Amino acid sequence: MTVPVPTTIAAYDAFILYPAHRYDIKGKRILKQEKKYYAVDLGMRRILCSNNVRDIGRLLENVVFLELMRREGDVYVGQSSGSEIDFVTNGPGGRRYYQVSESVHDSATLDREPSSLRAVRDNYPKTLITLDDERPYSHEGIRQIYALDWLLNEDHKKQ
Repeated sequence: MTVPVPTTIAAYDAFILYPAHRYDIKGKRILKQEKKYYAVDLGMRRILCSNNVRDIGRLLENVVFLELMRREGDVYVGQSSGSEIDFVTNGPGGRRYYQVSESVHDSATLDREPSSLRAVRDNYPKTLITLDDERPYSHEGIRQIYALDWLLNEDHKKQ
């Protein structure tokens, strides 16, 4: 069986950027305010952005977004009490919250990054993904994990 080329091409959803809608965690609804956008191709992003900027944290956030789309489907940027949570998913494993940071070795960053996760008063899993190469641990109910371990973990339903 053959499919005409125009029909096949029309079936593709091809993007340069993926939008992440904002999600009101308390109201449990998608907000109509501005979206955040993530690059489909990080190589293209590097070409289009200034090469002089060291933005490892933003690249990591983009990688996590793409992986969450693969694992969970819809990915949102969470809004709760004026703070932003990098990602909220409502996939097959239930709701999950993710915060992404290059490192939390600095005490100020360790206080700041998980604060938006701590502000959410429910019992859904909360994960802080960093490039700090340490064993996963939990702090105040927030699981911190090394980004490479998280990315390579095929049994992601347990996260």
